[in-house]
Amino acid sequence: MQQNSTSLNILVVCTGNICRSPMAEGLLRQNLPARLKSRVQIASAGTRAQEDLPAEPHARTVMAEWGLDISGHRAQQCSPKLIRQAHLVLAMEREHQRFIRGNAPASGPKLRLLGEYGADSAQPEIPDPYGQGLFVYRACARLIRNCLPDVITEITRLAGGDTSS
Repeated sequence: MQQNSTSLNILVVCTGNICRSPMAEGLLRQNLPARLKSRVQIASAGTRAQEDLPAEPHARTVMAEWGLDISGHRAQQCSPKLIRQAHLVLAMEREHQRFIRGNAPASGPKLRLLGEYGADSAQPEIPDPYGQGLFVYRACARLIRNCLPDVITEITRLAGGDTSS
């Protein structure tokens, strides 16, 4: 994840960085308004990632159904450096928040559960589809996608931009 004076860094975190966070990274990148694409860097990582694993086949399939190619994704471990570089860290579960706080105690203000942005913020955790069928991956991707309008509003605010258009 690069950081410079004009970029805003977003980090999406799950467990293995092969299901939820690569889907969220791809969907966020796809849905980011054109005016922000050059200013926002999006990365994902896992709290227990095995470095260099590709995204799960079902995750790749669901993203392909939605016009996204995440076949080049490779898992990376969530590190204190990635957390420090991020302006916004989006975790899938409370367990991930605990990991992040333990590795970067100052991360509090920029750390949120992705599901807090969704219409069903009473259930802010995004369940892990790993090892389950394609329909579960599709449901997971829909939960992620439903959070994106509010996440993009937050990113726009952080970038100092106008939330219209």
